[in-house]
Amino acid sequence: MTVPIVHADTYPLHDPAFEIWPGGRLRPYFETPQRAEIILDALRATSWAKIMTPEEGRYESLPLLVHDGDYVWFIRNGFKEWLSTQPSVPEGYPPTYYPSSFPPPRARRKLKGEARLNAAEGYGYYTFDLTAPLLEGTYEAALGSARCAMTAANMVLYGDRTAYALCRPPGHHAGRDYSGGYCYFNNTAIAAKILSVRGSVAVLDLDYHHGNGTQDIFWEDDRVLTISIHCDPRVDYPYFVGFADEVGGGAGEGCNLNLPLPPGTTGEWYRTALELALDRIHLFDPWALVIAVGFDTYAGDPFSKFDLNTGDYAQIAQRLHALDLPTVLVQEGGYHLEALGQNVVTFLEPFNS
Repeated sequence: MTVPIVHADTYPLHDPAFEIWPGGRLRPYFETPQRAEIILDALRATSWAKIMTPEEGRYESLPLLVHDGDYVWFIRNGFKEWLSTQPSVPEGYPPTYYPSSFPPPRARRKLKGEARLNAAEGYGYYTFDLTAPLLEGTYEAALGSARCAMTAANMVLYGDRTAYALCRPPGHHAGRDYSGGYCYFNNTAIAAKILSVRGSVAVLDLDYHHGNGTQDIFWEDDRVLTISIHCDPRVDYPYFVGFADEVGGGAGEGCNLNLPLPPGTTGEWYRTALELALDRIHLFDPWALVIAVGFDTYAGDPFSKFDLNTGDYAQIAQRLHALDLPTVLVQEGGYHLEALGQNVVTFLEPFNS
């Protein structure tokens, strides 16, 4: 048996030189094209990875499945509009659009399309932090990433048992009308939305950080169960969302489960939380599963306060494979470059049976 691996050649087009950390420190951008290259190289060395490109076509309306139209317009056009207002850009870096103004927390006015009128600062309306800048190639890379998720979801929708979308940039922090956390279009949500045309779908987010964007998109949707196992937001990103009392709203009340874990979490503790997630999935009885898989839970990852090892990923994947559900796996985080390739291979291997 083979596992389809969907990747797009657009992933190198988004390559920021730096990110802004607390205190105004400039750091090398962690979410690099090299991550995708490492994963591809590791998968090519296996006998079971069937590597392919996304379905042909631009699919420019694809992000509209889960995102606001004005937001999508800004991701597509905001960089060009901003660059046209700049008399010069700093030397030594590619032109990079970071906003400097954000709406106050209780701002009542909803700008929507009006943010287009002030491209020099409009991006602050559509992002919640300083980790998702706009560059010349950002839109093409993000759209290519979304097309990977679409293709993997369509494969499962039409009969494949498993498909893996190698998405870069990642997506699970992108909400209905905002970017953040290296994310622009929510690939996991796009896959779930496509699969939901056939029936209810469960999304399980295994990234170290809470999948706040996915939660936002499906907050009032009773067709999609969203579950996230992540580091306690009281001590780590995204800080202000991801708590256990966030259960969904409206028709989706009870369809969101957050399982925050403390720093120092071991594989054993993590698997205990996983069993709670699996119990909820069984109760929800979905026809398909989307796994937002991140490997920044790995001990030694530059973002991680957890203590998982490669063997833990094998055990986690075996439990998920045992659900015997049609499954789309969507790549999210993972920044320990020396271990990333092997961790991905180890996680996907049980799905090759």
